[in-house]
Amino acid sequence: MKKLSNYLLLTILGVLVFVTSCKDDDEDPKPVAPTVTVGKASYSAGHGQTIQMVFTIAAPGKIKSATPTVEGGGSATITNSSTLTGLTDGVALVEYTAPDEDASATVKISVTDDNDLSGEASSTVSVVNLAVTGPSDIMSIGKGATATIDFEISAPGIIKSVNVSTTLGSATVSNSGELLGQTSGTAKVEYTGSDLGTAVITLTVEDENDQDSEAVAAVIVKNTQTYAADDKDMFNDSDFVADVIYTLEKGEYMFDGLVYLENGGEINIPAGTVVRFKQAPTTGDPTSAFVITRGAKIFAEGSNTEPVIFTAEEDLNGSTPNLQPSENGKWGGLVILGSAPVMKKGNTLLQIEGISTSESRGQYGWGDAAFPQATPNQSSGVLKYVSIRYTGFALNGQPGDEIQGLTLGGVGAGTMIDYVESFSSDDDGIEIFGGTVDLKHFVVAYASDDSYDLDEGWRGKGQFLFALQGDGAVSKYDHAGEWDGAGNGTDDPFSAPNLVNCTFVGPGTTPVEVQHDRAILWREAFAGKVLNSIITDMPLLGLKITEDFGGGASPVSSCETIENERDGYKSEIWNTTFANMIKYDDSDIVSILDGECNDKMKAMLDANAVSATKDKVLENTDSRSENIDPRPKSTFSGAVKDPADLGLSGFDATDYQGAFKAGEDLWLKGWSTLSRYGYTVQ
Repeated sequence: MKKLSNYLLLTILGVLVFVTSCKDDDEDPKPVAPTVTVGKASYSAGHGQTIQMVFTIAAPGKIKSATPTVEGGGSATITNSSTLTGLTDGVALVEYTAPDEDASATVKISVTDDNDLSGEASSTVSVVNLAVTGPSDIMSIGKGATATIDFEISAPGIIKSVNVSTTLGSATVSNSGELLGQTSGTAKVEYTGSDLGTAVITLTVEDENDQDSEAVAAVIVKNTQTYAADDKDMFNDSDFVADVIYTLEKGEYMFDGLVYLENGGEINIPAGTVVRFKQAPTTGDPTSAFVITRGAKIFAEGSNTEPVIFTAEEDLNGSTPNLQPSENGKWGGLVILGSAPVMKKGNTLLQIEGISTSESRGQYGWGDAAFPQATPNQSSGVLKYVSIRYTGFALNGQPGDEIQGLTLGGVGAGTMIDYVESFSSDDDGIEIFGGTVDLKHFVVAYASDDSYDLDEGWRGKGQFLFALQGDGAVSKYDHAGEWDGAGNGTDDPFSAPNLVNCTFVGPGTTPVEVQHDRAILWREAFAGKVLNSIITDMPLLGLKITEDFGGGASPVSSCETIENERDGYKSEIWNTTFANMIKYDDSDIVSILDGECNDKMKAMLDANAVSATKDKVLENTDSRSENIDPRPKSTFSGAVKDPADLGLSGFDATDYQGAFKAGEDLWLKGWSTLSRYGYTVQ
């Protein structure tokens, strides 16, 4: 029985092994899902362009379908989808058509096999048009000269070729080899003007997607004229004509009468050059002045050791001054006129004050045949490290028609004004009539009228502005700032500049002669911003805002622009200190205000970290004749606000109020008259 039992057990085990073995042999393996692999993780395409993309498919269960989808814009098709069906592996060729705008798209391929298993993969496409941009301004060069013209390239499809052609003269791309294979760059075109006239230079770029684009630049080739100081005793208006590039060699010159640099003319004045203006012109003009007309350009570029100086005939420019700040009004001043936006009582083509309306070269703004459109980025050239001295005589000889040290009429944002001084003007230090020009490192000292007079819709910005008013004994004075919105309260544009890091020093709290007792006057719907500034040493008040709006139907006053935006602009002061004001009662900032809307002003000042103090916050402003130190005391630290927090761009970052930083050298040092003659500390 035991043997029989063992036999039966072995038999059963054998059957089980056989059955199990048969079951293993008959069971199918688990199917494998398709895999999809991208040829490239990312692609680029131009606007509206069709590009080819590659996806590799492995599908052991045989491909049943392959479907593309797009997220983010554009469309895609698989051009060989019919040939993929039934294959276990293959390559899907995808055509993607980009939208006609910048986009970021994701192209996904989903594959399903005969087992209804699926796999997918995706690739991104950056849709950015191939773009070539030329310079915004028209360049001028002298015949035979060579200039470098920059073209900016954005080529998401990678630059394949760069070529240049010109209608006049010769041009080459000096760095074409460096650009090939890049997605962006600056093409440097070297252009040589061999003939007079206007050359059109065309840069053509092609990328690896076979997309091409081009941009053009215009260069005017002009005659040139170089003057040396000893060429003649005096230069007058006949020595400067339109469409000629002039160069003054370094030296000392005398200008006689009203000298106009006309449309298309340019003048280059190098560092260390002194231009004097004859007090009693031989030309019959009542005074001498230099007028840069619309379409002309001045390039007066000094250095911090050798400024360009425009001054009076009597100014010896020695190591010590022979003229005092009160001895101004010796000549007219420097006038620059442009075609940027302006507005006065509905007019956009205006005549600069002091020049007869019969003289068309005194026009600024736009709206005539020569300048039919406003050009906000218009360039009148460069003023850098320039000192303008002893100005303010009336151009037409009539009292009340005096001009400023620097007069800007409709000057555009393409103009650079940096490190410029208006010293001792018998009118305003600077007056800006509309336009979009910016000021940086600008100083007005000893102006008999206003230091900074703004009008007719100026929409530029200023940073590091310094005003030093006389005390009545040294020179007369008016407001540190007289800021008007426009010709009336309905004009647009109205003045709305942004002024950051200003130091305005008044005549002192005990002046010899009190003319005007307010540091700043706002009126006519002025809607600018003042930020991170110091206003100090006024005999009475800090700020007056008036309802005076100069007429007009349904006008808007500056009081209204404190509370309500007008076309996105408001009158605002932020993080600014009013110091050493005799009217300040040591408790309420309203005591230094004078106007019809003090309640609105107080609410705005309190909300914007504006403060007042009886203290002197600058190192030394007691003297008006020597060792003036406009830097903040080391014990003073006013709260600072980043201009970017107010949506203001293009300003240097600072951590201090005022135009100067405590403990650092004054940016006036070396080049300015204030520094050279010891009015300020060294």
